[in-house]
Amino acid sequence: MHMRMKSHDAFVRMPLTLAEPAFMYDLRQGVAIRSLHRISFLSRLNTIFEEALDMIIFDIGSEAMSKRGCPTDDYSTLDMDLKARYVTTEELIFALSTKMSVKLGSYTIMSSVVG
Repeated sequence: MHMRMKSHDAFVRMPLTLAEPAFMYDLRQGVAIRSLHRISFLSRLNTIFEEALDMIIFDIGSEAMSKRGCPTDDYSTLDMDLKARYVTTEELIFALSTKMSVKLGSYTIMSSVVG
């Protein structure tokens, strides 16, 4: 990932909190590691949601997106929050359920699409 960032193939949005001197001091003291774990988890969760939104928008198509009020055909320029405005909760839940599997003990619950 570091090499992709250096070659400008990938970009990372870093919260301002991570650049604050107080946070950096706490990080050096070992106190901020819990915050970094939370940020890491939220970043992975954010990626899952963004992939689900992209999948929904691709499945919906340009015509339906314009009927929903989306002003552009280039969806890669839209922020994740803007993408979420044009999909329903049901569509998002369905897309997430097709992407995830939940493991409980020795049982694996896999979602399957019937159709």
